[in-house]
Amino acid sequence: MLRRKKVLLQETELELGRFDPEAEGMYRNIEAYRFEVRPRKGFYARIEASSPIDVGVIGTDGYNLKFQQGVTDACIGPLPIKEKGEMALILGTYPGDRSDVKVSAWME
Repeated sequence: MLRRKKVLLQETELELGRFDPEAEGMYRNIEAYRFEVRPRKGFYARIEASSPIDVGVIGTDGYNLKFQQGVTDACIGPLPIKEKGEMALILGTYPGDRSDVKVSAWME
């Protein structure tokens, strides 16, 4: 069968570690994206950051599928999707650090 790419997150630009007086701790150091996924597909994420960030992928069972520290340019995947459900992509940086990030995610 032909493999078709299903975009879960269009390429998005964000600033991790930006000052936000409404956020807990006054800074936005963590961004999380949730996705509805289907089984027997592979999950992919593309991350580019101006300074190192941490990246985690949480599977449909709630457990960590992948964790990488110090990411500046990475393509994560394919990570197998075993059952239908919700997955999450979490990006983070330490308080006081800032990073301009481009992120996208898809299934194949």
